[in-house]
Amino acid sequence: MKEMEHIRRQGYTLVDCEEQSYKQEAACPIFDFYGDIMAALTFVSIKDGNTRELVRRICLLRQFAEQISKSVRQR
Repeated sequence: MKEMEHIRRQGYTLVDCEEQSYKQEAACPIFDFYGDIMAALTFVSIKDGNTRELVRRICLLRQFAEQISKSVRQR
C-alpha cells in the first residue's frame, strides 16, 4: 500500500528490469470513478542514457493516463 500511495503522489513509477539490464519500464496509474487505481498505462523502452527523452516519455504517458482517468470518471 505504501508503494501505491507513492505512485499516486508521484504520478508514475519507473522500473529497471534486473533480468534484462538493457530495458526499463514506466507506468502511470489510471483512476476509477472513486479515485482508486484501477489500471496502469505502461511503456517499455531500451535504456540509452538519454534522461531528457525518458522524462519526455513519462510526461506524455502521464498526460494520456490522466485523459483516460477523466474519461472513466465521466461515465
